[in-house]
Amino acid sequence: MTSKTAGREVVQIVEIQQPFCSLVYGNSPCTAAGPADGKCYNTYATCQDKNNFALSTKSLYFSRGNVADQGKPFGPANRLLTQAGGYLLLQDGGKIILSEDRADTLPRYVIPSLVSVSTLPTRINLSSANNSASGLGNRASVRISFKDHPHTDRRVDPYVDGRSWDPYSRASFWTKWFARNRYRQNITVKVYEGYAGQALADMTVREYVWDSFTGPDANGNVTVTAKDILAKVEERKALAPVASLGKVHADISSGTSHVECNSASESDYPATGTLRIGSECMTYTSRANSTNGVTFSGLTRGTDGTTAAGHSAGDTAQQCLRYTTQRTDDVLEDLLENYAGISSAKLDTANWATE
Repeated sequence: MTSKTAGREVVQIVEIQQPFCSLVYGNSPCTAAGPADGKCYNTYATCQDKNNFALSTKSLYFSRGNVADQGKPFGPANRLLTQAGGYLLLQDGGKIILSEDRADTLPRYVIPSLVSVSTLPTRINLSSANNSASGLGNRASVRISFKDHPHTDRRVDPYVDGRSWDPYSRASFWTKWFARNRYRQNITVKVYEGYAGQALADMTVREYVWDSFTGPDANGNVTVTAKDILAKVEERKALAPVASLGKVHADISSGTSHVECNSASESDYPATGTLRIGSECMTYTSRANSTNGVTFSGLTRGTDGTTAAGHSAGDTAQQCLRYTTQRTDDVLEDLLENYAGISSAKLDTANWATE
């Protein structure tokens, strides 16, 4: 059945790209060690060797269906819903699975616990007329409801076969998932909408960034809220530059030409640049590690329209971000990619340059 076939069936799939460690527990370079029941779940919250955590992602897929027997062994699939990249999305009665098209691998399934998907479009805040909205306006958002349910831990626990307990009888899917994934900011959430028989790549896809969740509620539902990718730029989520660590080690006067800062090292600051201490900006020509931290030398005091002043021990020496004779689109690209964490693949830099 294609998108042009009369009576076509609508298919809606949600993908959550869960942060996941690509290493194997106890195998070098992972130095963790312990019994089978004490192994991690390859998530940062459960990691026992965080110095070697190798960040990757694992996609979890959700669709509407019967969750009563979710996660238990499936019989022969009787209907192809979609296929993409070597995967087959199959439905056997009310149960849906995502299976690799290979006989030597275990099936990877779509969890049929999706209840509803509700979206709101972006609303631009022209001239900042709406005081209750951010400078970027109200970002596009999505609210996704899932039914909570027992689960066998297939797909989400790489060591499930070695555990001594039956995970299907231990807590529920979302209760376990939230406990194992406490660090959820910036998780990518995708919503696919298409028709039975249509490849995922041909479906309409909307991409969002995880924002919050609620539940499980009295009805056993969990609701995930996500926003479009520019939500990463909103206040408190992106800082340019990032907060500096250095603190003035000893009081300085308005005429001092160098300043030593503790709680930091030279690698925390660029070789030359601008500092702000209190209400004063000052430039420096060099910095080097010193007895109490890092010393900035060759200071020019009271720059950028500020006034040289004395400063006290403990005042923060904040690095300033300066752009000189750079194109607006280059500045925007730097801010979004290097400070907001937005992938360069999602930035239309070619058309920006043309504009």
